[in-house]
Amino acid sequence: MPEHGFTLTQLAALLVLMAEAREIPNTELREVYGIDLSGKNRIALNDMKLVETRRVGRRNVHVLTDGGWARMTDEIRAGVQTPRGGAMGGVVRALLAAIDRDLDRTGRRPAEFFYTPPQVDLEDAIRAAYADLAREPGGWVSLTDLRPRVPAEKAQVDEALRRMVYSPEVSIIPESNQKILTRADREAAVTIGDQELHLIAIEAR
Repeated sequence: MPEHGFTLTQLAALLVLMAEAREIPNTELREVYGIDLSGKNRIALNDMKLVETRRVGRRNVHVLTDGGWARMTDEIRAGVQTPRGGAMGGVVRALLAAIDRDLDRTGRRPAEFFYTPPQVDLEDAIRAAYADLAREPGGWVSLTDLRPRVPAEKAQVDEALRRMVYSPEVSIIPESNQKILTRADREAAVTIGDQELHLIAIEAR
């Protein structure tokens, strides 16, 4: 085990949770980052009170605790020990060293460095736009129709949709009949995984 006492999976999960600075479902950790924080790795971080895990529906959702932020601050200051056998380990060390220099220069903490304003308002805007367009709760609405009603850039809406798809009442799917898609439909699609998705449905909560 490395000098910091973490397995590679634990260290990777801590770094991602720090960088994202938000709750992350284990499914997202696995699908987006290739990290499965489960079993002994999850229990160890929970026992060390570095990560809090709660059950949401059928999913485990993880977030860095205050103790986790403090520990990662110490790790960054000391120089996180990443694998030295490949180029990516060097890249990670260089990025973390740059973050450490910024923290020294600005006096910020890692939580302040990585924090981004919550996107609750944007998700609410998407839900409100959907409610205006849907004929009934759970009915399908085209993203082509929805996007003009959401006051944000496409990339911002895409990020919100990618978060919302993990909510049990939200479904986003591709149009089954690809032949009827217009150029506007294709441009309005959101890419999740390796799929272009065109339709959204939100059940009543």
